[in-house]
Amino acid sequence: MLKYAVSLLLLYSVSSVAVDRYVPKSNTLHVDELIVNHKKYKNAVLKVDPLRFKDKGTVERLPQPPAGTVSGDVPVSIVNNQSASIFVSFTLGDANHSPGDINWGNGCTNTGTSAHASFATIPKNGTCTATVSPVLNAQQQPTNSRFCASLTAAPDDCMNAQAEHLTMIETIFAVYNPPYVCSNKLNCVFYDISVIPQYCTDALWKSNKCAGTGGAAYNLPVQLSCSGQPTYTCQGPATTDYGPENYPGNCGDPSCATAAGGCGSYKIPAYFYPMFVPPENVYQPGAYCLNGNALTITFLAGQ
Repeated sequence: MLKYAVSLLLLYSVSSVAVDRYVPKSNTLHVDELIVNHKKYKNAVLKVDPLRFKDKGTVERLPQPPAGTVSGDVPVSIVNNQSASIFVSFTLGDANHSPGDINWGNGCTNTGTSAHASFATIPKNGTCTATVSPVLNAQQQPTNSRFCASLTAAPDDCMNAQAEHLTMIETIFAVYNPPYVCSNKLNCVFYDISVIPQYCTDALWKSNKCAGTGGAAYNLPVQLSCSGQPTYTCQGPATTDYGPENYPGNCGDPSCATAAGGCGSYKIPAYFYPMFVPPENVYQPGAYCLNGNALTITFLAGQ
């Protein structure tokens, strides 16, 4: 599930800290920790003010900055390697599940907006280029969001992707706010893949691999990439190697996160379960796409 938007005001006094990655949290739609990379605070976990989306009010579009200061839009490229057209939706994680603030560009066809999604069609072997404007809520904190897709019709609401067993591309389009996120006066985006079943928890994963919690949120293979940042790939077919919930079989091995010795340098490419608590939270997948680079979402061929 979508785990994470963050108030970037640290509750501890830390100067000149560069974020290595922030730690998204379980299916409660908030994040309250950062892992930072700094010679004094190496691998420290610092508390930040959490944002709980379900309790927030009106979402406000981020005003465009003056020319020559912070860039307002973040580029996104969506590639369709399927053998048929795909229908892509984008939804904000605010209380109303509002349509995402996205500007569909070249290669994006039949674009529109419904009650809970901005959507577009991408022909087979096509590429859709778009830009997304970060959205702040009334507390001036970034709002989480999701992309999802289908081969039949544009999904109505990507925040309901788990109930519909749709692969979740989870994003936070963040505002340049040095030294904590983004860089070079450019806004940026945090990204990850999630296939967490609707009712899966950390405790249930440890107990029975989330058996009976709704089935994996997976329908299409996807790869997320950004220049200079990790690439995450999640593909089928379904397997019972990780329990009975029909998780995709080529999506990494999440079992190391709870094994003796942990995962080492291995990076799990997708969330199979929330990974809220230690030691699993250390191995959560997710990265920032920085420096004005495009986040590329590739829907791969196959299942």
